[in-house]
Amino acid sequence: MTKLRRVGAIVAILIVADATVAHAQQPPEPKPFPERHPNPAQTIRMINFAGGFNLPIWMTQRQGFFAAEKIDVKIDFTPGSTYQLTHLIAGTYDMGFTAIDNIIAYREGQNEAYLPPGTNVDLIAVLASDDGFLSISAQKDITSVEALKGRTVTVDAMTTGFAFVLREVLAKKGVAESEVTFERAGGVANRFRMMLENPNHAATTQMTPFDLLGEAKGFNTVARVRDVLGPYLGLVAGVRKSWAEANRDLVVRFIRAYATLRPCTIPRTGRLSRPFSWPMPLA
Repeated sequence: MTKLRRVGAIVAILIVADATVAHAQQPPEPKPFPERHPNPAQTIRMINFAGGFNLPIWMTQRQGFFAAEKIDVKIDFTPGSTYQLTHLIAGTYDMGFTAIDNIIAYREGQNEAYLPPGTNVDLIAVLASDDGFLSISAQKDITSVEALKGRTVTVDAMTTGFAFVLREVLAKKGVAESEVTFERAGGVANRFRMMLENPNHAATTQMTPFDLLGEAKGFNTVARVRDVLGPYLGLVAGVRKSWAEANRDLVVRFIRAYATLRPCTIPRTGRLSRPFSWPMPLA
């Protein structure tokens, strides 16, 4: 028994020793660096539509102009204007590039989306971007705006944004609102997909690159909005006034970084000098 006890004790000692060594060999858990960065980048939570107007933002990121201003931009894409505007108002996001019509409509109480009573709608535009690169994209059998009489045209929302543009283009081409059927179909990416899936969606207002993607699928671009309406303020950077006042320096730095690149984004030839990878959902 004594001999067996000795053997058992030795085995126990070896097991404990082995466990102790194994525990000692485990890497230590990572710990945060004791000193914080003295001047960390500030994050702007942004919600945008998919579209070519995002190109200056992506290139400003790629060229390091946002980083130089200590800004980190995080972009999510919105399924439609009601989602974008309500989440901006609620403070889920700090900034969103949207139609100036949306800002005005929500400020004037003409929004389609539900807002709780007493909601403070203090949206403002702090930067003008472009005209939205808008065009009217139509199904293969439609070759003019006039041919849309009796057909269904789709919009994001009925009383905001580029629905007004579509109505104005139709009017200038002699098509009364009573001669077409308007149907809600969400943002530009959704409307593009739904036109592919449902030929009864005869036409919609589109942004680049969805007009080009549509042409590749056989759609017809029956009008360029700038050719019909002339100069048009389309997209702006919308924020809450209260947020802008609390983050004045951040807003100034964002505009400065954006403006550094914006004039040279697309040369006068209208083409980029080299290919650019677009990190966005196209279809």
